[in-house]
Amino acid sequence: MDVLGNRGKCAGPCRLPYELLENDKKINSGYLLSTKDLCGLDFIPSLIKSGVKCLKIEGRMKSSKYVATVTRIYRKYIDLALSNKEFVVDKKDRKDLIQIFNRGMSSSRTLR
Repeated sequence: MDVLGNRGKCAGPCRLPYELLENDKKINSGYLLSTKDLCGLDFIPSLIKSGVKCLKIEGRMKSSKYVATVTRIYRKYIDLALSNKEFVVDKKDRKDLIQIFNRGMSSSRTLR
């Protein structure tokens, strides 16, 4: 799995409203891809198993330290998910992600 960035060339599809369908039935709608401090670490094993080959890190208008921290932590857990070791997210890594760039919005996941 690669961790790539487009360095600000994104057209902003994450900021648009969507409808989530299951068997052609709407089960949710709204700004489902909101960029407010989403943390997907816990979902990495499932994403890999489902066939995801690439992740986009929200790095537009962020510092190089932000991009480096997010990339380092996601790379660590992608490698862990691909190994035969138990997948456990370290509390410090989760805290580092939440603290590296928080625009005052709450995280979708609480610190454990």
